[in-house]
Amino acid sequence: MKRILTGIKDKMLTQVLRELEEDAVVRRKMDYVLLPKVEYMLT
Repeated sequence: MKRILTGIKDKMLTQVLRELEEDAVVRRKMDYVLLPKVEYMLT
């Protein structure tokens, strides 16, 4: 998403994604294979 939404600050993107997660619009998936990775999926 960061690549698509050029010009958005990391803090704002994180805030919006967390709000969408609270509203059950997106689902967050954490993955710790080598480096921490977060994926968001539409619900």
